[in-house]
Amino acid sequence: MSLSLLSDQPIGIYAAGILSASNFLLGLNVSRLRMSTNKSIGVDDQDLNSPLTKAVRAHGNHAEYTPTAISLMLFMEAKQLIKSPGGHTGTRAMVVMRACMIAYVLARLSITCGLLSPNSLAKVSPFRRLGAVLNYVLGIALSVGLVTV
Repeated sequence: MSLSLLSDQPIGIYAAGILSASNFLLGLNVSRLRMSTNKSIGVDDQDLNSPLTKAVRAHGNHAEYTPTAISLMLFMEAKQLIKSPGGHTGTRAMVVMRACMIAYVLARLSITCGLLSPNSLAKVSPFRRLGAVLNYVLGIALSVGLVTV
């Protein structure tokens, strides 16, 4: 990925779209599994290998964090447009923030893969662990970036 792509493209808008779509897809997966198991509410907390339990956890985890991240990304992109209407929005700091936005999307994908993997939820997979750490680190970076960039 070239640096120029990160300098003038509203990556936050694209990231928000991907994160929003993935939230709806994860919810659709829960609905699909609920229909196939005839379980309209709740999950079997005793069965950490249950596809429904994993799907509900993946959707719930995604829905917990992504709205805040989406807000941070969109406010940051809006702030850049206000500072440079119609002009160059690719300051060095904003390029770093846009790289963080891309990394955040990948971190969410990592968590989702870890939660939906064939492994039991009782065992934390490397994908889940990496995604969780990046979720917090990048979320904090985006929060700080919003007020400093």
